[in-house]
Amino acid sequence: MTDEIRDIARKTALTLGLQIAGIDLLFDKRGFRVCEANSNPGFKGFDTYCDFDVAEIIVDYIENRLTKLKK
Repeated sequence: MTDEIRDIARKTALTLGLQIAGIDLLFDKRGFRVCEANSNPGFKGFDTYCDFDVAEIIVDYIENRLTKLKK
């Protein structure tokens, strides 16, 4: 994960109003391009390539948001 990829994914999600998103990127001679944005991303395979549990992070995020809404 590079800063450029992280920035593109965040800007794409923000533009689409998505708090949780899966952003698929393609790379060509001009750089990264957004191929697809998913409002309901899958997690299969993440644990193979990441050093963290993506599903757990999302559940924690949702729980924190709900706690703030209840206050």
